[in-house]
Amino acid sequence: MVRKIIIMILLATLPISIYSLVVLFSAKNNAVQFAFNEPFCIQVPAKRGYKEISSVFELGGLRMFSDGTKNHAVLVVGDISSPHLYHWSYWANAFVEGAYGSPPIYCKPRVAFFENLESSFRVNRDVVTFAFHDYRFSIPSSYDPRPMWPSPDGLMFIARAPTFTPTNGEMCGERLCNMVETRFEVSSRLEVWRNVPDSRHLIENLGETNGLEKQRAWTEKISLPSIQYYSLDEKGKVKTIILCSEKSDIQCLYAFEAAGITYSFHLMPSDIPEWRMIQDRLVHLFGAFAGLE
Repeated sequence: MVRKIIIMILLATLPISIYSLVVLFSAKNNAVQFAFNEPFCIQVPAKRGYKEISSVFELGGLRMFSDGTKNHAVLVVGDISSPHLYHWSYWANAFVEGAYGSPPIYCKPRVAFFENLESSFRVNRDVVTFAFHDYRFSIPSSYDPRPMWPSPDGLMFIARAPTFTPTNGEMCGERLCNMVETRFEVSSRLEVWRNVPDSRHLIENLGETNGLEKQRAWTEKISLPSIQYYSLDEKGKVKTIILCSEKSDIQCLYAFEAAGITYSFHLMPSDIPEWRMIQDRLVHLFGAFAGLE
């Protein structure tokens, strides 16, 4: 009886094992063919973005399968600054040219990738490194960095204003939110967030404070007014916008643009007088992450 059970188990698992090996050898051979003599690497979906495979067995069966928001696996061929990307197709049982959404590259291309897979590339778990949107990021894990793609492409990390110190993953609590978002574009939210006089808004000018225009805004069907601070560039476009409650113990929403990148975060009203220094601090931190400092 025991022997029959063992035989039945073997017969049931044999097709799965065969399929797993077929996928493994197809992915490995296909990657080598596409790369030819160029450096290459393979990354698979992970909890945060992707991760480089640490064993060839990660290519077997459905181990490359994604949740539908990422490519099943990405083959990166060539220099990391201008790589050729391919994504794994289970239908074709092969890597197919292109990769959905131009994903961040977490793996490190190198010649003979499979030959030194487990020994030549040591992962420093204290730092998250990846190439994304023409930047090569190296960010301490304590900031919990999360690339955002596609459209709009950006980077989110967890840090507490005004010093932007990491919070070890404490994103938003009952009173404080520590999420910082950078978009690699001049975001429309800069203009959209600013309330202007119209059929739904009544605006009271409160003068200038610390180099920012200050206004009280009443919105139709909302009983309590809000306070907004903003500055404009030479073309009359919003450069900095801060939206606050009139209560001093509630965080404000803050967004500004610098060098074509839009930064957004949360800030207590008491920190607004130091807004220039705070912006410089965040731009400097992003530059350090991106290797620009």
